[in-house]
Amino acid sequence: MHNFQKIAVVGYGNVGWHLVQDLHALTSCQLIIFSNSINGINDLDKKRVTIVNQLSQLNDLKPDLVFLSVRDQNIFSVVENLHNKLPIVITSGTVKSSDLTKKGFKLSATFYPFQSFRKYVELHVKNYPVFITSEDTQMISKLTDLALQLKKTPVVIDEKQKPFIHLAGVLANNFTNFLYIKAYQFLQKSDVSPEHLVPLIMETALRLQSISPDQVQTGPAIRNDKQIVIEHLNLIEDPQLKELYKIFSEFIYQYFSSKS
Repeated sequence: MHNFQKIAVVGYGNVGWHLVQDLHALTSCQLIIFSNSINGINDLDKKRVTIVNQLSQLNDLKPDLVFLSVRDQNIFSVVENLHNKLPIVITSGTVKSSDLTKKGFKLSATFYPFQSFRKYVELHVKNYPVFITSEDTQMISKLTDLALQLKKTPVVIDEKQKPFIHLAGVLANNFTNFLYIKAYQFLQKSDVSPEHLVPLIMETALRLQSISPDQVQTGPAIRNDKQIVIEHLNLIEDPQLKELYKIFSEFIYQYFSSKS
């Protein structure tokens, strides 16, 4: 088991905040944080947290790992301030760690937490996959060990797999959450509490722990119940949502028809 003495986190947004909370649980580890905004840091043990206001300070502090939890478009401007001997770890689901290797950072890696984060909002599901990539076997070993210490599930992947994982996350999480927004609005418009949707959402999600989504699809589209589809379309005023409903209904029907 690796004994991490110093770990730096650059960025204190949605992912960075949660990463810091988890790393803070490693009582033997000194945390170094760089961010333009460090609100909410008062809950941390000040004796084990160092705040830096210059990225170049990390070069002197020589942390065991430097996590970059910044916007994807800012990653390369951040590393311009860091020594290429530092072990750089990106948390992005889209940027390749090999792109950092090409810039001379031989100890670069991905530590991609596959979860939805909001700053200051505690997670309900704290054991989630962390996808790890690196061209350096020691970095893979260290990050796998770290994930286990943080009580996460480490999954070592090929970098070519990462875009597909990110896309799957967008489809399963981001798009569905937007549909929740539209569903909430329909109920609010009808003076019905949106809270009544939560048990339905929870049941569907929990089924996926033991059953394939192919086996739990229900609704008028899979039954090709055209009358109900028409009634629903008549209720939708937003032309974009109306078109989306048509596309989804046709897509669902065609998909399951081809499997029968």
